[in-house]
Amino acid sequence: RSTLFPYTTLFRSRDEALALVRQLNDNDPFIYAPALGEILCNTGNLYISMGMANQDFSKLKESEQLLNEALPIHRSLAQREPERYEQSLFGNLTLLGNLYQTIGSLTQNEEYLTQSEQAFEETIEIGRRLAEIYPEMYEPHLINTLLSLGKMYYAHGSQSHDTTYFQKSEKLFIESLETGRRLVQGNPQVFENGLAENLLLYGNLLRDWGKCDQSGPLFDEGLSLRRRLAIENPAQNELVLAEALCNAAQNEAQCGQKQE
Repeated sequence: RSTLFPYTTLFRSRDEALALVRQLNDNDPFIYAPALGEILCNTGNLYISMGMANQDFSKLKESEQLLNEALPIHRSLAQREPERYEQSLFGNLTLLGNLYQTIGSLTQNEEYLTQSEQAFEETIEIGRRLAEIYPEMYEPHLINTLLSLGKMYYAHGSQSHDTTYFQKSEKLFIESLETGRRLVQGNPQVFENGLAENLLLYGNLLRDWGKCDQSGPLFDEGLSLRRRLAIENPAQNELVLAEALCNAAQNEAQCGQKQE
């Protein structure tokens, strides 16, 4: 049975609901705009899932249209009542940033990658505000977005040899690392894996930037975490440990430092 099957009924229901809410919104946008923005984002997210599951690029493009239709709705709502609707704008921008990054990577289209960066930059700005109010809910999302944008800046810097991108990436990695350490203190089982990834990413950046004296301690700490996690859960963590060890070996080769 095709992987399309689980989506067919969902799409019929979503399309019918979307048509109805669009009609209601035309008559009374003040009342129905929040519902329209929500269903546009939910349907767009569903199209992303279908597009990725079935390698159907057309569904990713349809998702782009829906998420861009929702964006001005959420901007207007967030401007009207930020305490109520900034969370919706944050979610909309997060979906768009991830989608643009996916399309840009698949097509090697720099315009999409630039749009992804812009969406992530705005998402981070909003996420910082939301994390101050709802830290348990939004700090993990903020870390993910900081890392996503940091990795994009890092890639730009590696390709262009422009250290400005390395500087921008470093600021984001440091911010995510500080937040990640705090989250690990409260819930290590949930957040230690992300902290290990952050440490190794930051180590990579510093190594490629020529700051070998600073990269070594980050690799040591990241590898220590990866080793312990692999002992606790080999099936889930041994492969990422192997990748981290290869990464550390590359650091040793480039910097001449011995990694345990």
